[in-house]
Amino acid sequence: MRSKQRSNVHVKLGGVAVALACAVLTSGCTPTPTEVDGTDPFAPVDCNDLGAGALIIDVDPYSPFVSGDPVYADTPFGVRWFAHFTRGSNMNYFGFTGEYVASITILDGDTEVYYEEIDATPLNVASGDYDGTIVEAGLPAGTYTVRVVLDVYGTVEQCNNLIFVLNNISSTELTVESEPIDDVADAPDDANEDEDGEQLPRLEVLRR
Repeated sequence: MRSKQRSNVHVKLGGVAVALACAVLTSGCTPTPTEVDGTDPFAPVDCNDLGAGALIIDVDPYSPFVSGDPVYADTPFGVRWFAHFTRGSNMNYFGFTGEYVASITILDGDTEVYYEEIDATPLNVASGDYDGTIVEAGLPAGTYTVRVVLDVYGTVEQCNNLIFVLNNISSTELTVESEPIDDVADAPDDANEDEDGEQLPRLEVLRR
């Protein structure tokens, strides 16, 4: 898999400083939106940052709802995540990821059992959107690690500080259950006889 080093953007625009001063000092100015003002102590400063949220496993990938039911063997399931493009506090309001690629890897221990690359949704700065894929064939029963990596080819201008690079990666553990066994069945014939061989009334099993 090819990789390109991400570009670190060190841009300070005078217009932004003026706009921020205007927002603070002048009553007639529009305040800086909190979602892009960079005041979050964990937000980047001199660069914009692309990051992935927690992974969501959709046990019914064809439904708009997510349930808490288990994923069963050889059954399709979905993997989703929320990607966000955060504005650095010294950056301007304009920023765009452009087109970029995200990868989905599923590991059984150290063995890769599934890999896919998708065209992720391009994002404007201070925005986000959901992306995802469906593993149509499902997986055998077992425990796996699901890992998503954003911008696998390094095409997005974003922070290259370690803490921000690592938030391009999101992982979760997935346990795939065996197919449930229908253990509700009619009792065998000999189970309906008493010790003297008399036939007992048959109990009908109600199925739902």
